[in-house]
Order: sequence, then C-alpha cells, then structure tokens
Amino acid sequence: MASKRRKKANYTAILIRRDPAFSKCPSCGKYHTLRRSQTRNLIEGFLKKATIFKPFRCNNCGWRGFKSTITLTWESVRNVALYAGFAILVGFIVLEILKRFVR
Repeated sequence: MASKRRKKANYTAILIRRDPAFSKCPSCGKYHTLRRSQTRNLIEGFLKKATIFKPFRCNNCGWRGFKSTITLTWESVRNVALYAGFAILVGFIVLEILKRFVR
C-alpha cells in the first residue's frame, strides 16, 4: 500500500519575524554589530513587552535604541488589503440580506 504524502499548505506569512541583530547599525552603518540591550526603566520595559520594538545596542559605536523585530513585505501588505476588502464585502452582503429578511 503506497503511502499518501500530504502537500504542504502554500501560504504567505502576513508578518515576517526577523532578527535586527543581522541588520546594519543606524549610527555607524556596519552590519552584524547589533545585540539586544537590557531595559533601563519601567517605560522601556513596557515598550519591550507591549510593542514589536526591542532595545538594541551597537558593539562598534555604542548606539542604543529600539528596532522592530517584525517586518511587512509588499506581498503581505497586499494580502492584508485583500483580506480587509473581502471582510468589508462580506459584511455588506450580510447587511443587505438582513435588511431584506428583517422588516
């Protein structure tokens, strides 16, 4: 009996996680010099936990700041717009159906 192989779902991730440590420093422009930094106060701790921005420090020039750990691609923006348009269309259709049957 031949085993059936499942095909992997072909989907596009809406948000893509990335590691900013491999990107270039905003101050000196060198690549692979960023590392995660500890938070200094409650406000930075809140920003770290509540947002997609995390504190980083450059080993080369000492720059310290927040960088995003998630990025959007053009394809993902297009997919979000498509899903939003589809949701609006379905909502409008449901509204019209309810208007006809509930009088």
